[in-house]
Amino acid sequence: MASTNDCISSGEVALNALYGLQTAAMTSGNLAAQKALNDDIGNLTYNLTQLRGQQIADNDTKINALNTQLGQVTTSAQDALNNLNQLTTVLQDVVTATRILDGILQAAAIP
Repeated sequence: MASTNDCISSGEVALNALYGLQTAAMTSGNLAAQKALNDDIGNLTYNLTQLRGQQIADNDTKINALNTQLGQVTTSAQDALNNLNQLTTVLQDVVTATRILDGILQAAAIP
């Protein structure tokens, strides 16, 4: 079972991969990709910060799903470094991770 700390660590790795992809988009002059990545990086960073600040049960199956999805973000971002045409997959993976994270945060906010 993954813990909240595992998710934070996976999130940091995913963010680093996204930063690398954003740099590749900038280098190639792809402003649309750079903007989309910037928005997703901001959202993911914000949500991971919220996750760190809340008490979340470590054995929650959603935590495992989040950790797995963050790994997928890292993998797809690294794959897309060689082919920016794969950016749609990366953005979809980030959106999925953000949705899982939002669900975790919303559930934790309900007393």
